[in-house]
Amino acid sequence: MSDKLTPVGDGELDRISERADFLTNSDLGANLRRTQLTRLVAQLRQMEVPPHSNIVNVDEPGNEMSLVHSSTVEVWSDPENLGPKPLQLCRIACVLSSGS
Repeated sequence: MSDKLTPVGDGELDRISERADFLTNSDLGANLRRTQLTRLVAQLRQMEVPPHSNIVNVDEPGNEMSLVHSSTVEVWSDPENLGPKPLQLCRIACVLSSGS
């Protein structure tokens, strides 16, 4: 995280507060103070992803983490053949988030 602070408008402050509230109810944010959550959330990049789109692909480096605010996400993998060329994909997780 950066030590440089950038002023934001009221609309962005409201979005940051809403995201901090969302993380408060998660395992990730449950043990963080409000100031820590606010700083963490201010660093996040929000994305709108169309339905049925891939968020990541097996051949992409895993250098990001996605937090799902409101949607359903399926995770597909080949647990018997990990790597860039899976032989038999199977759904290993389905996550539903209501955004509240």
